Amino acid sequence: MEVLKRLDEGVQLNLEEWKQSSKWREGQDLDSMWAVKELTWGNIDAQDRVSNRLKGMTTSETSKFDIIVASEILYLAHEHKNLAKTIKAFCHPDTIIYMVYKRRGLGEEGFYRMASWAGLECRDIPRDSLDAEFIDDLDHIVMELKPIRK
Repeated sequence: MEVLKRLDEGVQLNLEEWKQSSKWREGQDLDSMWAVKELTWGNIDAQDRVSNRLKGMTTSETSKFDIIVASEILYLAHEHKNLAKTIKAFCHPDTIIYMVYKRRGLGEEGFYRMASWAGLECRDIPRDSLDAEFIDDLDHIVMELKPIRK
């Protein structure tokens, strides 16, 4: 739980910085836009707790997210199905998911199949479109996922 506490502190610092910026609009409730919560992949009760944490969220559609960012979470191949289901549960039709993972030879590529099974379209983001800091990093893959439109 120490990790979650530190993440939440980081979010709060960023929110304070945002409030000092010219991008913040008076009356904008930034605290309700962010949540740091523990989440067990595939656990519907945990997903509900995360969704319900957001202030003012009352329907399943409003508890979906516009953007999901994930890093270094594909190293447990036996959890890919639960991870894909969990990500999909937090998506609305226009959600965009960005994931970064390091090739470790632990079956990371199997996630693409599970994501497709869960109704997510995956594509690797071409290296030449990444920030210069990451172009030469051949160990990490950046992917974009979107819900498959039917």
